[in-house]
Amino acid sequence: MTGFEVCDILGALTDAVLVADGTGQIVAVNPAAERLLGWPDGELVGRPLGDVVPLDAAAARPEALGRLLRGRARRRDGTEAEVELTLSTARADDGAELTVAVLREPELGPRPEVGRYLRATVRAAARLGAGLRPEEVLQAAAESLVADFDAVLARGWLYEPGSATLMLWADAAPAPTSGGESPAPIDPAAYLEKIGEVARSRQPFVRNGLEGEPLIDQGWVTREGIAAAAVFPLVSGDELRGVLALFRRRPLSEEAIEALQALAAIVTVTLGGVRPPVDGSEAEAQRRRLQTVLEVMPVGVLVVEGPEGRLMLANPAAEQIVGGPIAAASIEEFAERFTLSHLDGRSALPDERPLLRALRRGEYVRDRMRYHHPDGAEIILEMATTPLPDRAGAVATFRDITPQVRMETDRAERAAQLKALLDHLPVGVAYLDEQGVCRACNGAANRLLGRHRQELIGAPIEELLGASTELREAVARCLHDREAQDVEAIPWPPSVSNDGEPARYLDWRLVPLAAEPNRPRGALTLILDVTERTRARLALQRAKEAAEQASRNKTQFLSAVSHDLRTPVNALSLQAELLACLVAEQDNPSGELTMLVADLQQAAANLIELLNDLLDLARFDSGQIEHHPSDFALETWLSQTLAPLEVMAHAKGLQFSWRVDQPGRVVRADRIKLGRVLTNLAGNAVKFTERGAVEVTAGAGPDGALVLAVRDTGPGIPADQLERIFDEFAQLRNPERDRTKGTGLGLAICRRLVESVGGRLMVASRPGAGSTFTAILPPDHLPDVALPAPATCDGSTRPDTAPGAAILLVEDDPHSRRSLARLLQHAGFAVEPAPDGPSALEALERGRPALVLLDLMMPGMDGAEVLRRIRAHPSRHDVPVVVLSGDVIGERSRELIALNVNGMIAKPVDFDELLGVVNRYLAASQAAG
Repeated sequence: MTGFEVCDILGALTDAVLVADGTGQIVAVNPAAERLLGWPDGELVGRPLGDVVPLDAAAARPEALGRLLRGRARRRDGTEAEVELTLSTARADDGAELTVAVLREPELGPRPEVGRYLRATVRAAARLGAGLRPEEVLQAAAESLVADFDAVLARGWLYEPGSATLMLWADAAPAPTSGGESPAPIDPAAYLEKIGEVARSRQPFVRNGLEGEPLIDQGWVTREGIAAAAVFPLVSGDELRGVLALFRRRPLSEEAIEALQALAAIVTVTLGGVRPPVDGSEAEAQRRRLQTVLEVMPVGVLVVEGPEGRLMLANPAAEQIVGGPIAAASIEEFAERFTLSHLDGRSALPDERPLLRALRRGEYVRDRMRYHHPDGAEIILEMATTPLPDRAGAVATFRDITPQVRMETDRAERAAQLKALLDHLPVGVAYLDEQGVCRACNGAANRLLGRHRQELIGAPIEELLGASTELREAVARCLHDREAQDVEAIPWPPSVSNDGEPARYLDWRLVPLAAEPNRPRGALTLILDVTERTRARLALQRAKEAAEQASRNKTQFLSAVSHDLRTPVNALSLQAELLACLVAEQDNPSGELTMLVADLQQAAANLIELLNDLLDLARFDSGQIEHHPSDFALETWLSQTLAPLEVMAHAKGLQFSWRVDQPGRVVRADRIKLGRVLTNLAGNAVKFTERGAVEVTAGAGPDGALVLAVRDTGPGIPADQLERIFDEFAQLRNPERDRTKGTGLGLAICRRLVESVGGRLMVASRPGAGSTFTAILPPDHLPDVALPAPATCDGSTRPDTAPGAAILLVEDDPHSRRSLARLLQHAGFAVEPAPDGPSALEALERGRPALVLLDLMMPGMDGAEVLRRIRAHPSRHDVPVVVLSGDVIGERSRELIALNVNGMIAKPVDFDELLGVVNRYLAASQAAG
C-alpha cells in the first residue's frame, strides 16, 4: 500500500477493532480497542472474543452480520460500557475464517477534551523518537505530563533487574510564574510507598481524591492541595521496565485517564516494545492480515495524504456505502462527487466537512451528516475523523445509521405521542427518583398541584409535598420498602379557601418502579382529583352528625317530657287510688260517691293508657324502644295477663276463653311489651264485641316461633279499611264500632313492637263475622344488653303486706309524695318521706330502712347520685333500692344497672304492682337476714 502502512491506518482509527479466528480467539486488536476496554497493550490477544464483546443469540445469527447492534462490552476492571457493534467475516490468506468486530461508544457530537488529549498523546509520541536512551524517554514523558496534562509533579523510575530496585531518572514540574500553577515540593517520602506497591502489583493506580489513602502522606496532600494521582507500571510482556507518575491539583476526567493510559503504553513501547522483534516474513504476514481486516471491516474507511488531501485508500465498505467506486482523487474532487449536508438540510461547506477539518485543522471530529446517494436516496452517515500522527494526512470512518436514526425518530415520535396522551389524562402522573426529586410530570399533575412544570421538575420532596407529613412518609415508605402506598383525600394545598375548605382533595397512589438494569428507579405517582366525592362524603358525615345530635336532643326532650307528663298523672292516679281506699273504709258510702270514684279511676287509667301510647310512639320515632327479654312460663303469663280482661268480658256477658297448645312451654321474650301487645289485642276484642265470645290461643309455628291469636265475634272490619288498620291515629268508620272510640294508636304500637323483634302482626276479618288478629314472634330474641325485667306483681289481687316495715320514700313532687305515702301507710308500712336527695341521705344517717323508693329525676342531686352514694357507703350499701321514674330507658337504664339497682317501676305507678314489688324485696331481705 503506497505511502501508508495498514497498521498505521488501524492505529489511527477511533473505532475499536478486534479480529478473532475460527475458534473465537482474538488474534489482533488496534489501540482504540485496548483503550476502550482498558486492557494493557497485547493482553487482549489470545482471549475469547465473547469474553469482551456482547455476542448474544441475536448477534450470532447470520442476518446480524453488517448490521448495527447495541450492547455492553466488558472492560478489564469488570465494569461494562455501552457500545455500538458491527460484525463481519473474512478469510485470511491461508483460508482461515476471521471475525471482525468494530465497536464504538454511542456518543453524539464532538468531544473536545478527547481531541485535546489525543493531540497531547501524539505530541508525546513524536518526542519519543528512535535512538533515545531510556532515561531520555522517561524525561520526555514527564515533561509531556506537565505540559499537556497539567501535572504539578511528574517523575519516572527505571527498574534495575540486577539489584531489583527502582532508580529515579526523570523529574519535571511547571516553572513558577505569577498567577500560574506552582510546582509541588518533591518530598519523595510522601509517596514512595505507593510507587513501590504499583511496581510490585504491576497494576496502575488512578484516583481522584486522595483522602484516606494509607500509602500517601496525608499531610503532604493537604498542604499542597493534591486532588488526583496517576501511577502507571511500564510493563512489556512479563518484564517491568519502570514506573511513571503524576500528581495534579484538579481531578482527572475520563478522557484524561484514557489519554494517560495511551501515553503509558507508548512509553512502554518506546522503552522496549510490547512485542519481540520479528523477521521480515512474519512482519509481511502480519501486514497482510491487517490488510484483510481493513478490507472486510463493515465500516467505511477513507485515507487522505499530503497537504492537498490526496485520496489514497477507500476500503470496500466505503464504496458500498457511497454507492460506487472511489478512484484516487483529491479531497475536493471527492466532495464534488459525493455531496454532504447537515441534518437540518443545510449544505455542508468545504471547511465544515469532517475529513477536511481533520486534515487542515488537526481536529478530532465526530458528527452525523446527510449523504445524497447516487440512486436518489438520502441516508444518514455517522462519521469520525482524526489526523494521522507524523504524516500530513487523515483517516475517516463512517457508516450508514439510517435505520438507527429512523428508529430514534420513531422512538421520539412515540415519546411525543405518549407525552401528549399523558398530558390529556385526567389523572396526574409524576415520576420521582430515588431521592424523591420530581423528574417528570404531565399536564394534569401541573393543574392539580397548581404549579408550573418548571416549578415541579427538580423540586425535592419537601418542596413538592409542602406540609403534608402523611404524604412525605408514604413516599419514604414507597422508596425504601418498595411497596405501593395509597393516601386518600389529602387536602391540597395546605392553605384553605374563604369557606374554610381546601381548594382540592387529592388521592395519591405511589408505585415503586422495578429495580432493573437500564430502567429508571424511584416511584410513579398517580394523582386523582376526588374533591366532589370527598366534599359529598364530608357533607354526608356532617349531616349524619347533625342527625345524631338531633336524635340525642330528641331523646333528652323525650326524657324530660316523659317525666313532666308522668309526674302529674302519677299524682292523679295515686290520689284516685287513695280516694277509693278511703271510700271503701266507710261503713255505708253513698252510691253516687262510689260511682264518682270509679269514674275517676277509669279516667286516670284512660289517661295513663293514652300517655303510654303517645310516649311509646315518640320512642319508636327516636329509636329508643329497647327489649328486656327473660324466660317465663307461657301458661302462667297468659293467666296473669288475661285475668283483668276476663272479668271485663264476663261483665259484658261475653264468653272469654284462652288455651295453650303446648302446656308447660317456657319462652324467652320481653314479657312486659309482649303483655302490652296481647292486652291491646284482647282488650279491643272485648271492647268492640257486644255479643258472642272472645278466644285467645298461644301456639307454635313450624319453625318454633310463638304464635298468639285473638278471635272475636264482633262487627268485623270492612275490606277497604284493612290496609290502614295498623296506621297511627286510624279510626275506622263502622256504626257498630263507633260506640267505643279510641285514639287509633294501640294497633300501630302493637305492630311496631312486634316488628321491632323481627315478628309480624296480621289481621283477617269480614264485616259481621268477627276478626282474628295474629302475632308471630321469633322463638328467641336476644337483646344487645340484657336488662332486668321491670318488677311485676304475681297476681290480680293485692298481696299480703308486711306491717311495720320502714320505707324511705324519696319524691320531689309533693302531690305524688303525699298520696303514695298515705297509700303505703294505709297498707301498714312505716313511711318516712324525703323531698330531695340531701334529705334522703340525712334520713339514712338517722336509721337504716327496709327499702328505699327513689324518684330518679329530682332537682339538684338526682336519684342516680343518691343511689351512687348509698352503694358507696360501707354500712348501707346493700339496702334494697327501687327506682320510680318516667324515664328508665336507654343510657339511664344502663347507668342504674351499673349502680346495682334492685328494681325499676315506671310512672304512673300502679299501686298493686308497687305493693307486690315491696313485699317481694322485703321477703327476700327477711329470708337473707
